[in-house]
Amino acid sequence: SPMPVVIDADVSPEAKAAYEQGVQLQSDGKAAAALQQFDRAIALDSKFAEAHLARAQVLADLGQSRSAVKSLTTGLTSAENNQSRAAMHFRRGELYLDSKKKKKAVDDFQRAFELQPSRADISHRLGKAQRSLALEELAAGIPEGNARIQQALVAFDRAIDS
Repeated sequence: SPMPVVIDADVSPEAKAAYEQGVQLQSDGKAAAALQQFDRAIALDSKFAEAHLARAQVLADLGQSRSAVKSLTTGLTSAENNQSRAAMHFRRGELYLDSKKKKKAVDDFQRAFELQPSRADISHRLGKAQRSLALEELAAGIPEGNARIQQALVAFDRAIDS
């Protein structure tokens, strides 16, 4: 489930309108048209985190994971608040996990956690990614897998405690 992001108050009305039109088009199943509106919103305001996230979601839904990752990477260069940055790292981590890039996924979930340490969903996802990577490392005889299992347990504990 996507992490909620508050639309920055300083987003221009034009960018916000393009974004909202994109959301409507996306919910109507019109991905190409939605993508155009999200592109327009980003062109009007490159710091518009929600538009970068929405654009990446459309690309992911179209099976264009690499383009979605690129879109989030671009968004991260201009995102200004920790909540937005955490949401982008979280989403990019999920895309990396889907494409079996577990180390990159762990790194992104770790960054999301550092930005928003009180979120149980981030700690839980980080733990799952660490556990998955650890099992792969242990199966391949990589000794770091043992330490990573411990890190996963710490992340799960944090998720339970938050």
